Amino acid sequence: ILLLIRNPKDVATSFYHFCNGLAALPSYETWDDFFRDFMTKKMAWGCYFEYLSEWNKYADQENIMTITYEEVKEVRVTFLGFQEFLCFLEGGVNDWKNLFSEDQNMKMDKAFEERIAGTKLGKKLKYDLYCKA
Repeated sequence: ILLLIRNPKDVATSFYHFCNGLAALPSYETWDDFFRDFMTKKMAWGCYFEYLSEWNKYADQENIMTITYEEVKEVRVTFLGFQEFLCFLEGGVNDWKNLFSEDQNMKMDKAFEERIAGTKLGKKLKYDLYCKA
């Protein structure tokens, strides 16, 4: 099993754009509305922190390979001769800085610290590198 994880700030940012770009999903009038729902477990697909916490239970199993979105972007996926992996939007890593207010940034930092920071997957995300303003 290949487990692809991503820092929670860019997950929120990407999912906000995804929701607003697909008619089948509920869209959000503002980033603030989306952020509130993201942080209070009101997303249709659940809470990202709980998702990471659940997968963390299996992270040491030999049939689980964990890679981060950020690692994939750094390598630029030269898989089967493709020089570019067309599945990624232009925003990429650290796009969260274009949306997060200072207060939202602090709330996300606190949630990460309380729920994921000390776990194997939390360390793999390199939060200090990708998520500190």
